[in-house]
Amino acid sequence: MLRNGWHYMTEIRTLQALEAEIVLNEVCWTISKTYPDCPIFTIHDSICTTQSYVDVASEAMTQVFTDHFDIPPRIRQGKM
Repeated sequence: MLRNGWHYMTEIRTLQALEAEIVLNEVCWTISKTYPDCPIFTIHDSICTTQSYVDVASEAMTQVFTDHFDIPPRIRQGKM
């Protein structure tokens, strides 16, 4: 679909695929390799885990996203 000559749906899908690749195949992989007992659940661009692994998940996400984009992500921690 074009909007002012821009294939925005293609761009949206590309960004979603990139996000999934980074979160699932890099962040989660990094966590599970180092901490195999860490429970990991993903919801869109979020990683959910138990309270004892929150810092582990936060550090992994910060490192991977900083490696890719040269800026750290904004991470919000909360209870579900």
